[in-house]
Amino acid sequence: MTSALSTTPSPAFVAPAPPVTFAREPAAKAASSPASPPVQVAPRYVAPPSSRVEVPALAESEPASPPQARAASSEALAQGSITEEARLLREANRTLKGGDAEGALAILALHAERYPHGVLEPERSAVRVFALCEAGRREEARAAANAFRANHGASPLGARVEGACSAAKRDP
Repeated sequence: MTSALSTTPSPAFVAPAPPVTFAREPAAKAASSPASPPVQVAPRYVAPPSSRVEVPALAESEPASPPQARAASSEALAQGSITEEARLLREANRTLKGGDAEGALAILALHAERYPHGVLEPERSAVRVFALCEAGRREEARAAANAFRANHGASPLGARVEGACSAAKRDP
């Protein structure tokens, strides 16, 4: 007796359907009494090895979402990063204005560690020059100012960076 197995293709299978082969399971043996009729097991589909398709599973933290949702999620993450970057820079500026140049440098080092290529990296570099000048570390400040010029020559902060150590000398 032959039976056809009707299956609905899974969306994960994109390849054309291979030839269908059936493997018959042996009839199950009677469980307790010899008078019980044998139970027929339905044939199962066995795909040829060459037609099996590996479908990568989504990571548990990666729900399936449309491209628009992924883009919105990326924008939200970026916005959160910029917000945190700005918060750290404000904190460094407040600390510097409060007279604690070394404290400001520590906050700037944290910012550099968390956001080495952050959107606000030019601002961090400029504030670092100002803090080095205030801390009396003139040679490091000059080297940082030269690096700032090389990396951010067209920045509107350039003039302030250039005069940072001379301004620090005049302040009490």
